[in-house]
Amino acid sequence: MKINNIRLFIFLAVFTLLTSCDRDDDLNYEKREVAESKDEIDLFLNEHFQEKYNCAIRWKWDDKFVSIDYYVSPPIRDVVIKTAEMVENFWVNPFIESSAGGKAFIEKNFPPEIVFIGSEILNANGTETLGFAEAGVRITLTELNQFDLTDEKWLKTQLHTIHHEFTHIVHQTYNLPIGFEKISGSSYTGNSWTTLSIYKTGKDGKPLRDEDGDPIFDHTPAIKRGVTTAYGTTNEFEDFAELVSNFIITDKQEFEDLYAPVSDAEIQEEVLKVYNEIIAATSIEVLTIKMEAFYAALKDGKTMEEAKAAGDEAVRKYAITMSVAKSEELKALNSGKNMIKDKLNMTIAYYRNNFDVDLVKLRDIVQDRIANAQKEEE
Repeated sequence: MKINNIRLFIFLAVFTLLTSCDRDDDLNYEKREVAESKDEIDLFLNEHFQEKYNCAIRWKWDDKFVSIDYYVSPPIRDVVIKTAEMVENFWVNPFIESSAGGKAFIEKNFPPEIVFIGSEILNANGTETLGFAEAGVRITLTELNQFDLTDEKWLKTQLHTIHHEFTHIVHQTYNLPIGFEKISGSSYTGNSWTTLSIYKTGKDGKPLRDEDGDPIFDHTPAIKRGVTTAYGTTNEFEDFAELVSNFIITDKQEFEDLYAPVSDAEIQEEVLKVYNEIIAATSIEVLTIKMEAFYAALKDGKTMEEAKAAGDEAVRKYAITMSVAKSEELKALNSGKNMIKDKLNMTIAYYRNNFDVDLVKLRDIVQDRIANAQKEEE
């Protein structure tokens, strides 16, 4: 999960996404006998999910599916079939269409239950739960009354929940790729992942915000550990689920810009850029460094020319210090990106070799559908 102010994407899978998702490994799925319904919604869900995947969609209010500690609202009728179609178009069908083994894979591992909730889940501590899975048998989707495929942020939140939790089901059933957990090793943080959840800031120190006014996360601390998000640093299981879900739902170029390692030449170019910018800067910070050295030299009896040279030298030393710091920062970041690259390659091979599932094609299909959903707004 990810934190958005007080919003926690708390995925209660046998593994996690933001805190150590409350695990319920002992949850046993009990098939409930449901009286035959002639409701058009039930008929649709029965045809598309119960008959095909032996999955029951729970959309009518039943407090058995939600803890008494939560405050929730059921979905309105108008969004139920639309949500079911979203599940098909952005989750089920991409698996089937992406590779020969996709159909068998999704049929074998599809959860027995999916619960639809109309509102967010409000917790007693003031946080929001935006979706969760339980012991690989039930996935719960929330905020469905806000259904809007043209709202990219809403859509990606839903898809992140779906693909994150389904990835939990995969590793719960088949284990992680061999050696996956060794790549980041001791870098996992447990519940301390929140200390790595920070926002990008501007020169004024204030958080940068997206077009909706929400603060933008800075994934740098997690990336240095070889993990895509702060929540993914909880443990190797959350790392795996975050890697797969973010790979699928994130725009290809955006994913590469954020996580792909760069060359040594590119790092050197960035370091030189920092050096040159400081040397040419007229900021108060740089001018202060120069003038302090200048006046100190005059006080020591230096000539004007010597004092001026002392000021320039002070700025040069400062530029070198900052350039070295930038170099170390970029190298640490690149080291983490190489770990993410290794994990991703390992994961792609894991899906391909064990299940005949092509994650790259799957990602491309989902991305095309996200883009097409946004075009419908235009």
